[in-house]
Amino acid sequence: MPDHPSAYTVSQLLTYFERELKKKNNYRYLVRKYLLYCIQENYFVDDISCAAHTAGKPASMVSPVRKFLRFAKAHSITSVRPDPPKSHVPPAAHELILQFIAENTTLRGKESKAKYVQGLNAFFLFMQAAQASFTAPLTEQFIQNLKDKDYSPFTINLYISAVKQFAQWILLRYDQLSTPLSEMQLAAVRNILLISGLKTEKTFYKDSLSRVEREALLGMISELKWQVIVSLMAHCGLRTVEVTRLKGKDIDLERSRLWVLGKGKDSKQAIKLFEACAFYLRTYLSAHLRLAKEQQLLFPGLTTRQIRYHVDKYLTMAGLKHQRVSAHSLRHTAAQLLLSEGVDPVYVQRQLRHQQFETTQFYVRKQIDKDYFDHMPE
Repeated sequence: MPDHPSAYTVSQLLTYFERELKKKNNYRYLVRKYLLYCIQENYFVDDISCAAHTAGKPASMVSPVRKFLRFAKAHSITSVRPDPPKSHVPPAAHELILQFIAENTTLRGKESKAKYVQGLNAFFLFMQAAQASFTAPLTEQFIQNLKDKDYSPFTINLYISAVKQFAQWILLRYDQLSTPLSEMQLAAVRNILLISGLKTEKTFYKDSLSRVEREALLGMISELKWQVIVSLMAHCGLRTVEVTRLKGKDIDLERSRLWVLGKGKDSKQAIKLFEACAFYLRTYLSAHLRLAKEQQLLFPGLTTRQIRYHVDKYLTMAGLKHQRVSAHSLRHTAAQLLLSEGVDPVYVQRQLRHQQFETTQFYVRKQIDKDYFDHMPE
């Protein structure tokens, strides 16, 4: 049993170990589990603890731990201590940010609110580090700092939007603040509203599946519940959050309609329920008659995280998973295949419930890019 504290923490040992590896791999994850096991059981880093931890595990999980053990022996490392608890940096202007988020009616989802809090905290921590005031020049410096750190244009524009909306909120409530603002300070805040976001061309960051790939994906799924969920997304174009909100009474099999509560919406909208999806739904509802008759969720307890996890799993099983294919790709698939079949983009917009037709036109442009070389004459 260890009778003295190690000079190295878990993170330190992992860092030193990785420096001796020739290429990146999943060793860090597996070795971390072993080191945490040693800490939990109060064991030495040695052959005995290694054998106890890896007992019954496949060779692929044992080999990295044994390789680390050889590294530890070479450097006379026999024990490890936990990483120190991470220090919590309190959110800058915490109360003001929370009040702003609470009163902002344009932020409907938890994820949108969390992104705004993240952006504002980053901005105010930057302001504190610069020991500067809430001004347009400081905001420009903040934007440049984000560029230097290789933040994506999308994230930078999101943070800019958060800062500008916060500035607008301050201007509307400046007389209610605990510390009143002078005319010069108010003018400085107004100038923030003049800052423009980065100019970006909206592109498709997700690929769509072909008709054959869509059917291959559904063919890989054996559980009826997940056949229904994938079909709702890949045939009817639902978002993950919209699937979790579906209730039994939102389904009209006789008229081939779905009533969908969209992202950031207060009311439901009827869309086409395609027969390919209705086929799975009929079987599912016949086994869950109570859900069909009562105002209950079609998939109780289902979360968007679970949908993303299972869809990624099935995509991998079908050999279709790569960086640009995910659960959201199924919604792209529904739109892209409708357009490829010659469905008017106006109706595709209605099916996907895009607020602006411009969003649907991006799918049209993608279809044009796809067909360009096949349709151009010699």
